[in-house]
Amino acid sequence: MVFTFQDALAEINHHGVFLSPQTIGQLQDRIKAVNAGTATAASPLSKKRKADIPDLDSDLLSDKENNIAPNGADISEEEDDIDSDDDRLATPKWSCGQVRAKIRKFVEKDKVMKVSEFQNAIGVSGKSYYAFMKQNGAWAGSESNSFIHAHRFFMKRELLGLNKKGKKGKGKDEGNEPAKKKSKTEAASGKKTKEALFAEKYDVSSVSLPGEAEGKVAVYDQCDEIRKKINAVLREPNMTRAAFCREISKTWPDRAADLKENALQGRSLASFLSKKGSREGRTSLVFYASYVFFEKLRIRDGKPKTQFREEMEDIWGPSGFDIWTSTSTRYLTTRNVYLYTDKYGKVRAA
Repeated sequence: MVFTFQDALAEINHHGVFLSPQTIGQLQDRIKAVNAGTATAASPLSKKRKADIPDLDSDLLSDKENNIAPNGADISEEEDDIDSDDDRLATPKWSCGQVRAKIRKFVEKDKVMKVSEFQNAIGVSGKSYYAFMKQNGAWAGSESNSFIHAHRFFMKRELLGLNKKGKKGKGKDEGNEPAKKKSKTEAASGKKTKEALFAEKYDVSSVSLPGEAEGKVAVYDQCDEIRKKINAVLREPNMTRAAFCREISKTWPDRAADLKENALQGRSLASFLSKKGSREGRTSLVFYASYVFFEKLRIRDGKPKTQFREEMEDIWGPSGFDIWTSTSTRYLTTRNVYLYTDKYGKVRAA
């Protein structure tokens, strides 16, 4: 049996962490040694298969490896299908030299984007981009942001199927049929279908809460509990973070009128989800809007209040959970008094 470099990475790199060039070099040497031992006993077919293993030390890529969408394809038309923090985007697949070859083919040969557009797309400066592109060697530039971001960019295109559409005017699939470019209309239709499925399941427009029109709904939940509810929804197959942000934005009067321009952003959601603690993230609009959304959903479905919810009402009273106190607030205490936050988000002294 012949092992490939990709097989080994798949076995040891389950969490999508970029390995160092030194570690990868050692891994390649080990794989070559194993394959050398098996090649003498391998059949002609096995030897042929070994010859097809891509050379990661080369800056050159075959057209099959570096196929891209036809010139003029809309790169962003399916951007919501894969979240920016998807672990698959960090899976190492190409060396620095191969990424440089992909960039040259993408920008110079196929002219899908101009250099400046590509820099903006991956979020790097011109200085970082040109410094990376001037380097030579399989792993020269492995610490560069241009390498990391470009690798994620091409991995995302591959996961979306954009790298399998072939060259302009010549693309063919395995069945020797012309590769058909997915039209913007078809892509938009598929995207709207997913959004429609979510909207149908989570439509809460029939429910209004006291103070909702003024953005002053009393909150009776704490931050960690809201994070659990959000993560549960995001695990659903037809859900994306962008779609969730649009739905919760509908609960905020200033944003509901124009969701295209004013919907909450994925980075705000990611920031809130990254925090831990019953009070951490309490001033975030994501926290407030999510609470209103889940409360309206509970009422729509006729579900009773939980025991924790009733306890929150007793503890916080008519004004509800504290969503106004700044996170920079400091407390003065006497000596040997310890302050802590309980599960209800109340600051207590011990």
